Formats: sequence, C-alpha cells, structure tokens
Amino acid sequence: MTAFKLTEMNCDLFDVPQHYSLAYTSTADFFPEKGTLAWKFSIIFGQTDQLRRQHIQCGNIAVLEENSRFIYHLVIVENTYQRSTYENLQAALICMRHHMFSTPRCRIMERSAHDKKATENCSVVHSISADFAMCRNIGLQFKCKNGQNHEMLRQDHHSGSVAVLKDHKRYVYNLVTKERQHEKSTYIALFYALLTTRDHMRQHGVRKLAIPRLGCGIDRLEWFRVKSILEMVFADDDIEITTYSHEPLISVASREQLHVHCVTCKRAF
Repeated sequence: MTAFKLTEMNCDLFDVPQHYSLAYTSTADFFPEKGTLAWKFSIIFGQTDQLRRQHIQCGNIAVLEENSRFIYHLVIVENTYQRSTYENLQAALICMRHHMFSTPRCRIMERSAHDKKATENCSVVHSISADFAMCRNIGLQFKCKNGQNHEMLRQDHHSGSVAVLKDHKRYVYNLVTKERQHEKSTYIALFYALLTTRDHMRQHGVRKLAIPRLGCGIDRLEWFRVKSILEMVFADDDIEITTYSHEPLISVASREQLHVHCVTCKRAF
C-alpha cells in the first residue's frame, strides 16, 4: 500500500516548491469564473484551448506537464452553473491516483467475446440490485445459470455490499450497486462493493476473476472510470482480471413482438 500523508498549510498554492505537482477542480468547458482558483490556473499555466479540445467528461482529469511536474485538472462539473458532487470528485481523484502511481500489480485483460473454457477456473463477478431482480442482460444469465436467489435474499444486502455464492471450486460475487432494479448503478456503490470483494478474495486465495464491463450496459457507467476503480482497488493484489463485453442474443419473431433469449439456458423472455 502506498504511504499517504495529508498536511494542511495556510499559504498560497502557487508558492509551493517546484517539485510539487498541482491539482484543482475545474469545469468541463474550462471557462472559469474570474477571480476563482481555476481562473488563476488558466492565467498562470494557460493551454486552455488544448484542454477544451480534449472534451474531458465529469469525473475525469486533464493532465498537463509543466517543467518537471504535472498540473491536474479535476473535472467535476459541466459548467460554473452546476453544483459539484462527491461522486464526480471521487471519480476524478481515482483517475488522478491512477496517473500518479506506478502500474498496479493486478493484470486486466479485455476480451470481446465470452469463452466458457477460459473462465472455468475463474471466480466471476457481476453487478445486481439489492432486490436481486435480475431480469435483463448479464444478470439474467447469472440467474439462469447459478440460481440461488433464495440464498442471496437471506443475506439481506444493501447498495455497496456483496452477496457471495460458492459454485463448486469458484465463487460468484454479486456486487450490489443499487437498491432497485430500475435504478442506476453508482461509482461509489461499485467502489465499496469491490473493496468487500477484494477482502473476501484475499481471505480465500482467489487469484482469477472474470467480469463483464460492470455497470456499463443499461446503467450507463463509463468503462474508463470503472477500469480505474478496478485498478485502484486491486493495485496491491497479484491477480488476473479478464473483462468481457456482453452482447445479448436477440431475435425478432414478428414486427409486434421482440423475444430476448438467455445465452445460458436459451429460454425466451
């Protein structure tokens, strides 16, 4: 674990030694209000046109190099009229940490298709809601293949926790990233669920994971941010994570009806 020390000082940020990198919060349009700290950064370091061309989204960072240090622009709102959120700030800090520190020990490999043989000896992970109503996409496949909903319901989980099931010699990690099925997953809930997953993996010697792009389907999370969270959580763990892009199989029987077929059990819904 990287040593961390937080020191608070009453001084001008721009007077710190040159070997210190600088960070501040910014808007996605990089049009700061006059007199603000962001405005001072734009005056001193410039390159605002270059920053705007990058089209940085909220929860991400723009990085500029100035002499031998970095300037981190933490994008947490679209413009000056919006209010900052802890979720966007946390996501941006995770991205900054990923840039600051060395390559994590965990290895993340991305695959475009699911290979059953390649994941036979891997524990598997997916995201669900606290009501365990898995009725769409990858959650539907897990429900058909693994079942055991009654066992998960007895565990009484909430957003940010994990329901763990044993499947022969591997584990199935059900990451609870929202309370109800119709809601959207959040990065914060995913982060805490992954922390709990990591602790369980350490206790039981799990070294391989197979996961979909968590929350990046109907919940519209961004894979870059999800991957950054994975790298941060498992930075000190020598494990192998294989991610798979999920493409549900669908067939249209008629113009009036659309049947969705589960890839695992071939049932139509």
